[in-house]
Amino acid sequence: MRRFPTLLRVATVATLLLTAAPVAAPGAAGAAPAIRASTGSPGGQLDVDAVVVVIDQAIAALIDEQRLVAAIAPGDTTASGPGGTLATVDRAGAAALARLRDLGVAPTAAMRDTLQLLPRPGTGSTAVAPPPARYDQALTDLRTLRQELLGGQAPAGAPAGADANGAADDDGGSLMMTLAIAALVLAAIALVLLLVLLPRRRGERRLAELALRDDLTGVGNRRHLNQALTAEPARGDRPTSVLMVDIDHFKQFNDHHGHHVGDEVLKAVAGALCDSVRAGDVVYRYGGEEFCVLLDDVSPGEAATIAERVRSSAGQVQLPSAGPITVSVGLAHGPAAEVSATLRRADTALIDAKRDGRDRVNVAATDRC
Repeated sequence: MRRFPTLLRVATVATLLLTAAPVAAPGAAGAAPAIRASTGSPGGQLDVDAVVVVIDQAIAALIDEQRLVAAIAPGDTTASGPGGTLATVDRAGAAALARLRDLGVAPTAAMRDTLQLLPRPGTGSTAVAPPPARYDQALTDLRTLRQELLGGQAPAGAPAGADANGAADDDGGSLMMTLAIAALVLAAIALVLLLVLLPRRRGERRLAELALRDDLTGVGNRRHLNQALTAEPARGDRPTSVLMVDIDHFKQFNDHHGHHVGDEVLKAVAGALCDSVRAGDVVYRYGGEEFCVLLDDVSPGEAATIAERVRSSAGQVQLPSAGPITVSVGLAHGPAAEVSATLRRADTALIDAKRDGRDRVNVAATDRC
């Protein structure tokens, strides 16, 4: 499990790097700003504050002029006389254009076309007002210049959600793209962790289970039994019975037929024991040819019935290479909190069963009615 903290640290660093590095919009990587202000003012220093004020005035004038031009007949720039609203707005735009030049700013072609004075009545000019797209381009140029001068602040007069030239959507889009990529990276890392850790945890659980199983018979081993005995307080006040089971004359199977036959006898008897007890009861291999069964929450009479069923089932095991098989059973009953002492009494009862002729169930003397 030591790899989990390392993978988690890698995920954290990757996320921080993605969040700290904005993602450039397509085509914007390494691109120079569309407008650069020249430094024609004395000393080569641009008066940023003054330029921004004039840019705001120019933007306001262009917005009004574009609206007014759209309201008159196409190509008619004389609908408003010299003292009219359009003429006033037009002069404000021309003044802003001149002021920008005085401050050292080189206007773009769109800025010049829209901020300069419109054709006047009686001049004989055939010129018409710039089309709407030209005004849009000029406004974009002014807002971009303003943003460059202010280091990324939103341009004055820019509508909410301005496009990439207005930069508002650029910032939001870059942030959303960064967050989306970070989320994808985290999801990928989480998937890798699942693919790596889940099989590993399953393997660890499997190993833990195998460590508590007897390799030959598949029942619980002595370590497993010791854990159960250590958990005595958790059993509470439930009555517990213990069966100690021993295969009669087991040494003869090994001596007369070989150890491989002895192993088959052990496996067959272990299977018979598991089939004879209740679903929640656990069978343990105590050592050699001896087994132990813990019966929780059971009455003495029910425990005696199970013990006799165990003896009978083992006696019905048929192994042609081994011959008849019998077992002796020692049974003891007591409180759950004293199961270790109950096991010792069951072991003594087993010894008495073997001494009295084998193939029988013997109840501990203290438990007899």
